[in-house]
Order: sequence, then structure tokens, then C-alpha cells
Amino acid sequence: MDKNEFINFIQINKPVCTSYDPFAIEKRQCYFCKRMMEKKHYTFVYYKSNDTLKQNPLFFYTGPECGEIVFEITKQNPPKLTNLLKELTDNKQKNSKTENNSSCNKTKNIASNEEGLLITRLFLLAGVKKGLAFTCALNLQFIQFPNKELTENIAIRLNENAKPFCEVKNCSSIREFLYRLHPNEHKKINLPILENLLSGKGVYI
Repeated sequence: MDKNEFINFIQINKPVCTSYDPFAIEKRQCYFCKRMMEKKHYTFVYYKSNDTLKQNPLFFYTGPECGEIVFEITKQNPPKLTNLLKELTDNKQKNSKTENNSSCNKTKNIASNEEGLLITRLFLLAGVKKGLAFTCALNLQFIQFPNKELTENIAIRLNENAKPFCEVKNCSSIREFLYRLHPNEHKKINLPILENLLSGKGVYI
């Protein structure tokens, strides 16, 4: 694909960047220049024009330089480089007496949105196939709507989609699967809101 073809593809399909990761779970090829990428890469998702229900998300990957072309055309702000396996997530609310109810609710909403986004990125990074369209749509919603929260219904459905993946991979959770692949690349990822929503149930995320 030459540059003009690539630009035309981007203009027609309007892909959205879901993440900027420092390494890949598996070797991937840059969609534009065809170079193999083992380190920094962007993940983009798009749907074919006839997929009106958005049931079949399609992905492509680019290196940093080719990714800049996509951002220039689509006018997106590139996400920050985030290593999920090193990111220590702590979504505890502050309990300061100086906070009023509205600020507490705002803090809670932000934490819930960030945790939901983190979970969907874990699914996509690990390559969980069950419920992929749901996960992908949810991922984009958490990106595009900062007020969207992680709810009990969402948590239950994601957990159900994660269970068969963990059974096949012989791991206790998606987090444990990723840790196992990259033992030197992680800190513990805490998901307190998810754990609370799934209290009393096995957590496979």
C-alpha cells in the first residue's frame, strides 16, 4: 500500500486509536510500511462501512512514525504511551472532609471510567476473542465518554467473556496470563471497583 492508498483508507474508514503500547504480546507488522514491530506501536480499530451494527471490529497496527500520519488525517489526539503491566492502578477515593459531595462523585466517576478503560485494554492486549465486538465498542465508549462508568452489568458480562479464555490458557485471570508472558514487565494491577462489583464471584479479569 503506497502513501496515497493509505491516506485514502484512513479517510474512508476513520479508525480510532485505542492504545499506544511499549511492547507487543506477539510480533506484529506495521499496516503502512510493513516493518515488523516488537516494541512501541499504536493499535487502531475500525469497522467496514456496511457493518452498521458494528459487530465485527477490525484492527491494524502502526509504529510511532506511521501512526502520526493517521492522527494528522483524523485529527485525533494520540494517547500517551502506557505499559499496562507496569501501571499500578489505585482508584481509591479521597475521604478528605474538605471534599463536598459533588467533587466526591466526580472523583468516583473518573475512577470508574479509568478502570473500565483499563480492563477493556487488558482484554484487547491479551487477545480475548469471546465478546470482542462488545469489548471493542466498550473500549471506544470509555475513551470517548469520560463520564461513562463501569457498572455491575458490564463487569458481569466481561467476567463471563474472560472465563473461557482463562480456562483455555490455564490461568486464573487475564492479568495473570499477561504477567506470565512478561514477568519482568509488571507491577500488580489493582481493580478495586471491579472486585467490589463482582464480590462473591470468581474474577477472571
